Amino acid sequence: MATLKLFINEQLTLDGDDRSTVQSIDISDVNYLDHRTMLLPAGVKTSVFNFDTEVEAGTFKEDKLKYARVTNHSATIPVNIEVSSSRQKLNFRMEPQQSFYLPSSQITGSLTGFSYDYISSINLQPSGSNTAKVEFYIATS
Repeated sequence: MATLKLFINEQLTLDGDDRSTVQSIDISDVNYLDHRTMLLPAGVKTSVFNFDTEVEAGTFKEDKLKYARVTNHSATIPVNIEVSSSRQKLNFRMEPQQSFYLPSSQITGSLTGFSYDYISSINLQPSGSNTAKVEFYIATS
């Protein structure tokens, strides 16, 4: 088993004050990594990874996610991120050059009861009639 070292480096000077921070996070028990760069076709929702109880092609075991990141490498094209579970779908707009992180494969869409469910899929779709270049990095145990 390996340990993934994650560094979050935020650099900001605001009103003359240095408000920069660096966080170092150790994510232990990593056994597998999937890292890809891909071109998302225009007008198509593309499933980039799925979670289930069993491992298959393009599918990761739902309770084994340690860390996931999707980065939009496009210079001008936003990407819609659809995070789906068996009960909920959440959408996020990822602007050009931004990243989206997942620290867990559990998700809830309810503000009452906080009933968590496992993520079943992450789907991406470029904005408008454009293609978009994305990268994903998934570490699992």
